[in-house]
Amino acid sequence: MQKNSPKNSFLLIGFRPGEEWPNFLQDALPSFVKLDLIQEDDARNVISSHQYDLLIIDASAVHDATQLVRSLHMEQNIPILVVTASATWQSAREILKAGAVDYIGRSFDKKELRLRINNTLKTASFLLGERKQNKDKLK
Repeated sequence: MQKNSPKNSFLLIGFRPGEEWPNFLQDALPSFVKLDLIQEDDARNVISSHQYDLLIIDASAVHDATQLVRSLHMEQNIPILVVTASATWQSAREILKAGAVDYIGRSFDKKELRLRINNTLKTASFLLGERKQNKDKLK
């Protein structure tokens, strides 16, 4: 994310009304990032009609984060960052295997959150480039 880049668009899937986490997330993001908030039930419709640079899933606010990541990863070519209030290595491993680029504990440290988001976008960009190179080699 660079200051001169066009507006990035992120989507937070799953949030509880009245909770301060979405507000904190928006405040932590640079001004050129647009953050949309939706509930899990609306995810597929919204994603299919908008172009997002990053999906952020709040694992504690969706029914089954692993299954949601797996299905979105198979359907979309958008990096996924999963955030949770109670991270365990077992759940992190399952979510990463399902296709998330990163899995982090819900932090209220803005610098750490920005670093994680930047690293997720860089990793996703690298992985997409590798995938494209491998497809080109097969042609």
